[in-house]
Amino acid sequence: MQKLAVLVLLVGSGVFAPITSADASPASAGSPGEFASSATPQPVGQTGTWNLIFSDEFNGTALDQTKWTPGWFGTGITGPVNSGELACYDSKHVTVPGDGTVHLRMDATPNTCKGHSMPYTGALASSNGLFGYAYGYVEFRVYLPASSPGQIANWPGTWSDGQSWPADGENDTMEGLGGPACYHFHSTVGGPGSCASGNYTGWHTYASNWQPGAVSYFYDGVKVGTITSGITAAKQYLVLQYTLNSSRQATVPSEMLVDYVRVWTSSTTVSTSSKCSLATLSPSSVTQVAGSTVNFTGASGGCTSPSYAYWVRMLDGKWYMKRGFSTDANWSWSTAGLRPGSYIVHLWANQTGHSTSALEAMGQSTVKLTGCTSATLSPARGSVRAGTSVAFAAGSSGCPNPVYEFWLRDTTGRWHRMTGFGGNTWTWNNTGWGKGTYLIHAWANQQGAFTGLLEAMGEATYVLT
Repeated sequence: MQKLAVLVLLVGSGVFAPITSADASPASAGSPGEFASSATPQPVGQTGTWNLIFSDEFNGTALDQTKWTPGWFGTGITGPVNSGELACYDSKHVTVPGDGTVHLRMDATPNTCKGHSMPYTGALASSNGLFGYAYGYVEFRVYLPASSPGQIANWPGTWSDGQSWPADGENDTMEGLGGPACYHFHSTVGGPGSCASGNYTGWHTYASNWQPGAVSYFYDGVKVGTITSGITAAKQYLVLQYTLNSSRQATVPSEMLVDYVRVWTSSTTVSTSSKCSLATLSPSSVTQVAGSTVNFTGASGGCTSPSYAYWVRMLDGKWYMKRGFSTDANWSWSTAGLRPGSYIVHLWANQTGHSTSALEAMGQSTVKLTGCTSATLSPARGSVRAGTSVAFAAGSSGCPNPVYEFWLRDTTGRWHRMTGFGGNTWTWNNTGWGKGTYLIHAWANQQGAFTGLLEAMGEATYVLT
């Protein structure tokens, strides 16, 4: 379930999903007892030695809140996670009634969350702050209602998420996207993935094997795909979610059931024996125009399976993590929107599986972003009769792709922005302007750089008679 920063007001726009009723019941699709586990359950369809590090079989009569919180960063009415959702979450919609499953209910109860009215209420439970893991095999056994034969209803998801999104990654082991069951891995490089063919309504197992540099996905013990791009290394917590958005037909009321959630590590999951003892970053120093992309190549030594994170010290003197730990040593930094000046880039290198709260080794690069260094404006002075036009042309140096913004100070001392950043010419039609002396400024900035402040300025003085 990809998170977005801004809540889209779908509800306020009158966007509602059409409603149907669920056409199958959990009893008709199977039961939890069909997969009753042994004392030490193993992943479905897998061989080898697996060490169980987390398990919830939901065999009680209440949600185990030492493992789960029923809500998104809180309890009661919470959510949504994604800007496209049409539902809030209600902690009361997460129940363990004693049938060996946890129920996540979706219905047409209107609710308000994050200041917005939603037409539906769904359910979410997460292990945030209670359990997290970095690398391992997670398996969910889930019952998914159908909106029509073979089509998964609503927007269910079984996934895991890092503390800093997207830098720490998001692993969507399963989400029902408009009918099929799909998988994705979100990070700073995007959210690659695919959907499995077949009917995944009713009872099925959904699993992912997260290892350094790759995540493989298994549905009912059969491999359906592998992702190798942007795989992160930081710990993630588990999420069970049942929601809805406008692109999916609403099948309400309905319930997503989870028989169990299990996480294992393998004896070959990761070597944690040695720390990274050195790290290098290339180029060690570089000068480029603001708004361009700087490409870095990292390397390390002393660790058998390194992961890398990138930090940048901005012009305010503060450090910001720009990319979370990943097995990819390389990074492309877009400087779009940044001011000219000197920036420091640090590469952290840690052995995969070790703590990421502190660095083990570090490489450094100095990046100087340049912009326009001077600007001219012509004609620089003049006198014309009021009600005529004057054509100005600006020029600059130090920036290969300059853009210009024209300002005018009137006879009262008030400044007016006459154009936004764009081309280097402007014609002033001074009809309606009073007689007197006017000051014209042309701001010059490198295209793609920060435009809230000028980099260079040309000036002209004109008198209207």
